[in-house]
Amino acid sequence: MDETKFNKMLYAIAVGLYEKERCDKYVYSNHLMYGLNMLSALAVQNHQLQMLAELHESAFLEKYATRPVKEWFLGWDEVFFEKVSCFPLFQTDALITLDDGYSFHITEECSDLYKDAEDDLFKALEQRIVYHKMKELSEADYTAVRRFIIEHPVCTDKELRKFKRIHPTKEIQDVIDMAYEAIPQESYLCPQCGWTMRFHGNQAKCCNFSCTAKHPVPEQLTLLDTFENKRLKHGVMRYICLPGKLELEIKQKAEKYGCKTILWPEKDRYDIQIMLPDGSIWAVDAKMYRNPYALANAIKADEAFETVAANKRFYVVPTKREFPDYCDICNDVLKDKLVQCITDHELYQMLRKVKVNE
Repeated sequence: MDETKFNKMLYAIAVGLYEKERCDKYVYSNHLMYGLNMLSALAVQNHQLQMLAELHESAFLEKYATRPVKEWFLGWDEVFFEKVSCFPLFQTDALITLDDGYSFHITEECSDLYKDAEDDLFKALEQRIVYHKMKELSEADYTAVRRFIIEHPVCTDKELRKFKRIHPTKEIQDVIDMAYEAIPQESYLCPQCGWTMRFHGNQAKCCNFSCTAKHPVPEQLTLLDTFENKRLKHGVMRYICLPGKLELEIKQKAEKYGCKTILWPEKDRYDIQIMLPDGSIWAVDAKMYRNPYALANAIKADEAFETVAANKRFYVVPTKREFPDYCDICNDVLKDKLVQCITDHELYQMLRKVKVNE
């Protein structure tokens, strides 16, 4: 199996798991079956009859999707294992966690794979539709709409009406209408990301796996009024709002240290332009990938950022990452040494030094 087929198999499985996790009732997923069929063919080719017997959906969820991908292939032929171990997505961690019933929750890594796959498999996803509509706006309107979305994962109808009055054009109002949806009954305000948290039995679910890591319970949370409030659609929350929180934090910190900033310059060619007191320009692209190998794969193909006119260019990731060599893995694939992958803490240290040396 070559890397393209291996990636396609994982993308299809991740998309299928994403589809099933979002549905409260049982749903058949063509994408999951397609990915499992590819994995079954691989098992046949490598004489892994035991795995083949376990690749029906329920057994796969329990025995494989809950484990890192590299563990799926333990005991396989050494030549095959050595070949696939060189693929970046081979380092993908578990795709789901199981709750105490029959439902499951996708991990951030699974969500990252889903995002990467959507360009090829889903041209009409909610996030893609909203994003493309935003890109049709003027630069000032784009910035206003995107900032409102980031700052309002849940908002009242009154807040939505006020924003529409300030920005009365039909194009902006269409984007806002597409970005938000009604809140399901029995939804709580997530204390970490500000979106909605729901419960299936004792299992909390939000748009981000880390929001449920401390096992919250309904009694600790604020029950939302589903009549007065709206929430961002899942894809908009996961891929526009959540990364945007880091973008706004970087902007705030840079200005604290005496720099000027522009959000999403050149209609979101990158995330933040930082203008230092000496006139030099830093370009920042904030990234939220949990798996450094998945991010490395993405930035390896990102030719646009390397051509941005700036004195320094940074991919910035949150400091809290499980991989201690996260940035090193990403920097290894960067051809232009004027581009670096660093943590937000490292960026703030650099900005602090600039302030001190004024």
